[in-house]
Amino acid sequence: MSLDVAPVRGRPANENDPGTSMMLARLRRQPSYAPYFVAFFLLLPWVAGWFYAFSNTLMTASGGLLSPANLPATMQAFALLVL
Repeated sequence: MSLDVAPVRGRPANENDPGTSMMLARLRRQPSYAPYFVAFFLLLPWVAGWFYAFSNTLMTASGGLLSPANLPATMQAFALLVL
């Protein structure tokens, strides 16, 4: 009766593959801040347009921003800014 023994691998079990080592190095790398800069510069025209569109609503002399007469328009303006 003969026992078939599996062949021994040529590498030790605790040695990292080159692909695994490269993947771990990429995961440790600092991420790029480019998407944040792009989002910031796209946000600037949005906020400027919002101020231009709602400057009359926000700067009225009839009781300020939180007066009962001005509250719905103010809430709509801030909701559009956040959206």
